[in-house]
Amino acid sequence: MKKIIQLSLISTLLLSTLSVLPATQVSAETTEEINQKQQELDSKSATVENGIEATEESLKSLETEKSTLEKEVQSLQKQIDEVMKKLEEQQVNLKDSEVKINELKEKIATLEDRIQQRTQKLENQARFVQTDGDTHSLATIVLTAENFSDLIGKVTAVTQLVYANKQIVTDQENDQKELKTAETAAINEKKIAENLKNEIERSKNNLYAQKSELDDKILQIATKYQLTEAEKNTLISEKNTIATQTSKLTSDLKAEQDRIVAEQAAKVAADKKAEEMATPTTNTPPVSNEGTPTPPNTGGTTFIRPSNGYVSSPFGYRSDPFTGAQTFHKGIDLAGSGAIKAAADGVVEYSNYNNGGYGYLVIINHGAINGVNYQTYYAHMAPGSLTMVAGQTVRQGQQIGVMGTSGSSTGVHLHFEVRENGTPVNPAPFIGL
Repeated sequence: MKKIIQLSLISTLLLSTLSVLPATQVSAETTEEINQKQQELDSKSATVENGIEATEESLKSLETEKSTLEKEVQSLQKQIDEVMKKLEEQQVNLKDSEVKINELKEKIATLEDRIQQRTQKLENQARFVQTDGDTHSLATIVLTAENFSDLIGKVTAVTQLVYANKQIVTDQENDQKELKTAETAAINEKKIAENLKNEIERSKNNLYAQKSELDDKILQIATKYQLTEAEKNTLISEKNTIATQTSKLTSDLKAEQDRIVAEQAAKVAADKKAEEMATPTTNTPPVSNEGTPTPPNTGGTTFIRPSNGYVSSPFGYRSDPFTGAQTFHKGIDLAGSGAIKAAADGVVEYSNYNNGGYGYLVIINHGAINGVNYQTYYAHMAPGSLTMVAGQTVRQGQQIGVMGTSGSSTGVHLHFEVRENGTPVNPAPFIGL
């Protein structure tokens, strides 16, 4: 969000700045003023471009974050499905436990009724013994026996009756213990099932809460994405406005430069003709068998090396450092650092930023030499290092900028070209390489 706020501030600043500049008319008295305004627009354009790049990076970051959150949501949904499945299984187990408990309760009720009936019977027998079971009663049994066998029979019957009652009590006690054990087990099973059910419900609620939180984050990211996309579109609109104003300035500047260059070229040609008439020469540059021109003289002085450094890329076909395709290199690259100097006397034809890959570029028109018009190109200069403006006269060896890496460049170097009647030729022979 901080990045989005910064981009909003950039947009507001650019809009307020652009409102000061006229959109349809540029008035300038000198090329210096036009160049200054154009450089200001170039700077603003670079700022807007940086803003666009920042919004694009922000959009990529938001897309990545959104994708990550969506994966987390899918993972959570899978966990929720698993928990729901376990919950359904446990609910079935819970119902089975409840059925089992109800069956046990019915069985317990039946056994308790039987135990109660038996207990009442035993109590009645106990009361009979307490009231009538004295020694006289026992003696009566003995005395009333007809014979010994009858006595034995009566005693055995009493013994069996007592034993049967005792066995009933024992069975009832064992059954009651077993039923209570089963009932306790069933109750414990129900508690375990209910606890598990509650635990699963809690887990499910927690997972749903996490999913809701992630859904909210995705919604926030989507809102930010729309805001950032709107910021990007605003910046692109501002860039187009700047481009329109820059095009108008460029048109005005080109008209003024053409006028100045024409005047200067005519003056240089007149001066050269006057010099040749004063000192006749036959200094026509021969052409070698390979088609590489011999360096011309400019007022009696040959071209000089425009900067320090080694040749990192010669003139001719090469593999493009960006695409790898075979392309024609129109000049030579001198890798290093430091000042860039004019290779010969002439008039500055162009001194500005070039969108064609040259970056900050200076073009010097050396006029017609032995019937051939010569130009030199100095590209990839450092921003803010240009010391000349179009229309100015420059002397050989005069500094015109500093080596940089602007435009389509892979490192600090000078891209140097020599052109004959607008056609690039190998610069190496011109500067003694």
